Amino acid sequence: MRIADIDPQSDTALALLREAALEVRPLYGEVPGPPWPTNAPLGPRDVYVAAFVGEAAIACGAIRELDSSTCEVHRMHVLQSHRRQGVARAILSHLHTEAKRLGYEGLRLETANRQTAAMRLYESYGFVRIRSASMLKIPQASAISYVFTKGARCQRLSKVRAASRPVIL
Repeated sequence: MRIADIDPQSDTALALLREAALEVRPLYGEVPGPPWPTNAPLGPRDVYVAAFVGEAAIACGAIRELDSSTCEVHRMHVLQSHRRQGVARAILSHLHTEAKRLGYEGLRLETANRQTAAMRLYESYGFVRIRSASMLKIPQASAISYVFTKGARCQRLSKVRAASRPVIL
């Protein structure tokens, strides 16, 4: 498996995004079909990657700048046929490394409450659930979403204390 930067508006990125929508929408009572989600162009401190086996794209993930010291992990998805093989963790690790390289001090992400495997991955990687997205009054966040944070700056902002060890970039 190799992880490579890709254009978020490429056919590869959009195909993976469609697959994610087909899988997630029924979890929340939505019809799995058009309109399909899209990706914005990359900003100067954004990264969008895909994991490949041979020439086949099997997963994706991204980081985008929230402010000068914090980025958001988003667009994480692994095709069902490649799950439980460490692909998501490899992408998350790659994005974490890129965040450090780009000078971010903290990572944040949002995931919906029925995506329990994703929540377990993020918590096992050191992210801390801070509260529901609706409580944080995040624009476009749903009441069924949770926000996770990783990094010293994010923890200070949210007044989170890690139960075991401090999590820093």
